[in-house]
Amino acid sequence: MRFYIGSSLSNREAVSWYAQRLKERGWEHTYDWTKLDPEAETPERLGEIAQRERRGVEDADAAVFLLPGGRGTHIELGMALALGKRVFLCGAEEAFAMESAVGFYQLPEVVRLTGSAEENVREILAAGEADRRSGGSGAKARGVEIVPAEASAPQALRLFSEHDDFMLDAMGGDRRFYTRYSEKENLEAVWIAYADGLPAGCAAYRKKEAGTGEVKRLFVRPEYRGGGIAKELLKNLERHAGEQGCAALHLDTRLNLEPAVSLYRSFGYQTVYQEGLYIQMEKRLEGRGAGKHILLTSAGFENPVVRDCFLEMLGKPPAKARALFIPTAAIDEDAKAVLPKCRNDLLGAGILPGHITDFDLDREMSAGELSGYDTVYFCGGSTEYLLERIKAVGFDRSLDAALERGLVYVGVSAGSVMAAENLPGSLGYLPRELEVHCESGSPRGKLPEGTVYLTNAQAIKILDGDAEIIE
Repeated sequence: MRFYIGSSLSNREAVSWYAQRLKERGWEHTYDWTKLDPEAETPERLGEIAQRERRGVEDADAAVFLLPGGRGTHIELGMALALGKRVFLCGAEEAFAMESAVGFYQLPEVVRLTGSAEENVREILAAGEADRRSGGSGAKARGVEIVPAEASAPQALRLFSEHDDFMLDAMGGDRRFYTRYSEKENLEAVWIAYADGLPAGCAAYRKKEAGTGEVKRLFVRPEYRGGGIAKELLKNLERHAGEQGCAALHLDTRLNLEPAVSLYRSFGYQTVYQEGLYIQMEKRLEGRGAGKHILLTSAGFENPVVRDCFLEMLGKPPAKARALFIPTAAIDEDAKAVLPKCRNDLLGAGILPGHITDFDLDREMSAGELSGYDTVYFCGGSTEYLLERIKAVGFDRSLDAALERGLVYVGVSAGSVMAAENLPGSLGYLPRELEVHCESGSPRGKLPEGTVYLTNAQAIKILDGDAEIIE
């Protein structure tokens, strides 16, 4: 389950406590605003945070709100309800009294919890487990199946027509960049999403030019929105595009379709052209790994085979190599305790102590500066926080450029997961979701379809676009 917690600034410690308890049980935090310094904000920075908080609510399966909360908390509550999220309100009995409560507290989809923090967390976890077993994740969640279809199939044509009506209505009088569906679109692949057996949405793919595909007809019927169907359709389409050898995907949309734009941005799409409200967006797919040297591990170089693979990728005597050591993900005591072992991976591989530089992602680093190193080593801990810091200082852009020039990427635990597709806006070097520290891993060799599972003795080696599991 993915969760977001909203509350007032005065409840930061309580928010952190709830988040930690949920993460200990395997839940994923979509956005943690408690790590920000409210005294250092500018209006522009607050706007950026608001965008992240909105995406945090959108990406969550469950939204937890700790009362009392201010205006921002209640705006987020309204968003969560509108998106059909599972909503939990935690507070003392008086928070729900008529003189202080708001009407939304009384909605049937809102779960009101008035126990101790421990009791509330147990209730949230129990509800999440019930949702998991039933295949749901909130008020609008349904059992969803993505099924290939012909573009000429009656259900596909009906969904295309509804999509046309929706788009033309959103455009108002400005319809220069849109035409209704016809066979001339030459769609190469079409999928229909069925919710409990009923058609809920669709997506289509076609090749745009050599190495580039196009996202077409991504649409979810209004009554099914907010349940994650669009995400599943887009993931399925991207997987298909990667299998077709596409290095990039292109799409057209409009800025006033804010949920759609937010979804695309959370998947890593960037605006490449704009005219008025009309925008074109693109995302690099498997091509992000092309020409790169990447080693994704659960536990570093515990297995000598993984260490030897690293040395082979390095391509020079380790005593002459320089390493950038990034401990940023280690924000709790357990993760910090592993940092000496991570450093010993590099020392044990033969890199000299004076050639290892610590960098905590606390400032910008240009691609030129980063290219002065031969390898970058990301330690384990919180994947969400690590990715947040990378984006905050623009390190992802420098990293992309340096990897193109031969920098060797080593990930440990969270440092590996952020390179996969587990989180919105991830680095995207591995076109799969990744689970680490597994008792039983995926078979050695070619990557399987779907999620990859790594034991502590395994690693994923990505070399010039080819990926394989080693052990």
